[in-house]
Amino acid sequence: KESSAASDVYKRQGGGGMAAAIAAKDAGSNVAIFEKMPILGGNTLKSSAGMNASESKFQEAEGIEDSNELFFEETMVGGHNTNDEELVHYLVDNSASAIEWLDSMGITLSSITTTGGMSVPRAHRPEDGSSIGGYLVDGLQRNVFEREIPTFVNANVTEILEEDGVVTGVKVNIEGNKHQVNAKAVIIATGGFGGNLEMVTDNNPDLEGFVTTNHVGATGGGLV
Repeated sequence: KESSAASDVYKRQGGGGMAAAIAAKDAGSNVAIFEKMPILGGNTLKSSAGMNASESKFQEAEGIEDSNELFFEETMVGGHNTNDEELVHYLVDNSASAIEWLDSMGITLSSITTTGGMSVPRAHRPEDGSSIGGYLVDGLQRNVFEREIPTFVNANVTEILEEDGVVTGVKVNIEGNKHQVNAKAVIIATGGFGGNLEMVTDNNPDLEGFVTTNHVGATGGGLV
């Protein structure tokens, strides 16, 4: 059956999508979330290291000397200088404020350690030592629910609607029922294609037969 609804913003997500949903809601938008998997979280749920940030208040509290420029330089080295410098600067320059934004919602990453590619402790983790992925997803999901943002799982978006070159919504299949959702904006937060062997080997044949820790929903559907 077909039905329609209206929304300001649509997205489906792991950590990035839930963060976008919360920010949009707090900015006054009417938000709905569509997640193609049975649960929220995406690859964020599987993350186990930490969230890298420079010049954070938690580093300052521990007397850790770090700088955005050093974070930038070490990120570029890690990417063999193929990274988009503008995007890396944006990531680095907003990393501390991202840590503070999470902390303001009760998602506190105050334990700091060193992981690969960094010369100073920069990986922010939960104080209790738990895996950062589950901790982030639990905290973001709690904030989504507190804001009463409608959230649909097993919801596969099949088409992004456009009119005169402007995005106007999506078509989504929710457990066999087809819906059209009209929206003033659509945020695609579907992640990559690390769980899709065919797409991976199309991009790099040397990886044929690879083993991945990506979740099964990382199939590249949003990119397609």
